[in-house]
Amino acid sequence: MKPLRVRMLEDMQALHFSGGRQRLYLEAVRGFAEFYKEWPPGRLDAQDVAGYLSWLVEQNLPLGTREQVVAALRFLYGITLGKEWAKELALPPEADPSVRTKDILIQPVRTDVQRGSLRNRMLDDMEVRNLAPRTREHYLDAVAKFVAFHGGQPPGRLGPEHIKAYQLHLLREKRLSQSSVNIAVCALRFLYRVTLGKDWAIEHIHYGKRPKRLPEVLSLDEVVEFLSPIPNIKHRVMLSTAYAAGLREEEVVRLRVRDLDKRRMMIRIVQGKGRKDRFVMLSPGLLALLNEYTHAVHPDSWLFPGQREGTHLCGNSLGGICRTLRERIGTMKPVTVRMLRHSFATHLLEAGTNLRTIQLLLGHRSLATTAIYTHVSTSTLCSTQSPFDLLPTPQP
Repeated sequence: MKPLRVRMLEDMQALHFSGGRQRLYLEAVRGFAEFYKEWPPGRLDAQDVAGYLSWLVEQNLPLGTREQVVAALRFLYGITLGKEWAKELALPPEADPSVRTKDILIQPVRTDVQRGSLRNRMLDDMEVRNLAPRTREHYLDAVAKFVAFHGGQPPGRLGPEHIKAYQLHLLREKRLSQSSVNIAVCALRFLYRVTLGKDWAIEHIHYGKRPKRLPEVLSLDEVVEFLSPIPNIKHRVMLSTAYAAGLREEEVVRLRVRDLDKRRMMIRIVQGKGRKDRFVMLSPGLLALLNEYTHAVHPDSWLFPGQREGTHLCGNSLGGICRTLRERIGTMKPVTVRMLRHSFATHLLEAGTNLRTIQLLLGHRSLATTAIYTHVSTSTLCSTQSPFDLLPTPQP
């Protein structure tokens, strides 16, 4: 799938927009995405756009500039992303100076959490606990949307009943998965327990129980069927690496050339999930494919460089590549990078590899997490005789 910026450019060129107008639209969308720290902004909705437009009004920007932003966002969501609600986008009315900002119905998503001391306090608390940068972004974003849902009221004035109402909003109206809702719960528990020091946070902010599902895996023949016809060598090497070493999306795209230890036949994974380093095997078959790739592409620092010099591909792009390929090939199973990782672990278990070794290769903290593959391994299940076969054969 093409990046959103490229798709928007192609749509503007098809409509014969001038070069200056294209640059203005792209700059407006970039500012909108940076406001929410969300790229691509396809996951933002009408409420987020309305909040941003209200914030523009508060900044007293020239009317022409604000209208340009509305036109750019209307084009992005209406033409490129095909959202019906984009046709109704418009600037909110000018606010009465006598009315306080928090009394306005439509609020920007980032209020005091973005510009006030509460955000800085929360950032300091997360830095002291050495939380990952992405975790910090997710927490700030979740708290900001919680504040926006309650009309911009300071979180210190909100209590357990407000948090419960927000959770129900995410589940019933936003229709988010329980895992996504739990991310917001983690952020709110951190905010109230750590930053605001509320004793009731642990007792009254509850996690939802996530359904336990078994991983879906591919057979060896299905892996060959999926990887073999990939024409682009870069795409084939990335997905082959994900399967051959059992890597996550981010771990694949963040590989450097120096991480390949060809003498010891190992791959070094630097700061994977949980900010942990680990080593995985470098198979001879994968090494031959990597040598062919490096001879053709000549990567400098990052093994899989991005479009801009000195950057690597983002993990989302690898997922998009996988979706495009499975649609082109027409596989029966919805193949993903995570499914390739599950298949790696299951095939190792079926080949007789020790469960503890698989845990180290996958980077799991607990052996119980790795043990889930015993539920899908054919060597574990199919080798067990059913009591039905012990019944005496009935006479005809």
